[in-house]
Amino acid sequence: MRTDATFGWTPLHYALYVGNEAMARTLVERQCSADGSDVSERLGHATQDVLCHTHALLSLFRGLPYAVKVGQDDGVVAFGSFCSVRSRVCCPPGARGYYELTILETDTYPQYGFASAAFMREPGASLNGVGNDDKSWAVDGVRQCKWHNGKVAYECQWKAGDVVGLACDLEEMHMHVSVNGCFGAPNGLVFHLDADTVQHGLFAAFTGSSGTVRCNLGATTFQHAPPSADFKAFVDFDGDMAEVAPTTLVSAT
Repeated sequence: MRTDATFGWTPLHYALYVGNEAMARTLVERQCSADGSDVSERLGHATQDVLCHTHALLSLFRGLPYAVKVGQDDGVVAFGSFCSVRSRVCCPPGARGYYELTILETDTYPQYGFASAAFMREPGASLNGVGNDDKSWAVDGVRQCKWHNGKVAYECQWKAGDVVGLACDLEEMHMHVSVNGCFGAPNGLVFHLDADTVQHGLFAAFTGSSGTVRCNLGATTFQHAPPSADFKAFVDFDGDMAEVAPTTLVSAT
């Protein structure tokens, strides 16, 4: 059982992702009765597909899995409906992290920023994007808002081709934003972070509904510089801290 060529996910993968054991087993048993394949083997392959997705460097974190395509090789994320993507790696307390989003196609509801460890995975349809609660922060250059448990004005208009730089400073407790390398107003320092909320670090996280972006966590050379030389690419934190929340999947046995 492999992932669907168009959407990346089949009903079996979705059942495994949301933890619906009864549905997953029913689907596998029906498929195997039709073609004579082994139930445990097919279920094991599908389970591995989902585990590879949820433990990837960048993956869907909130929303329907068939509504977004995340390219692990090129970092291109294409949104089909409202959902949120998050990095596996985390900028740890006291560190400074930076990543970039290049806008390939403008989105209707973009919310680009960071999420704390308390921003929990929601494996299904969700209208709670990055910045819609007090555990995450985001900027939106289409509706021109800054998001953190509500919204305030952010007088910056994004367009296709823009490179949005996102930086978190967990020593000074600041979030900085640049557009095409410029940290000047209305960008620059956009949020003062709450120390208690970010005590376990911050993850790169962003929400979309219809657009396409290329996310660079530092696997390739950044197009623009971070606020200062002591900001590290998010990929450089790989191994420092990772998600510890378990993923519920069906046993193949």
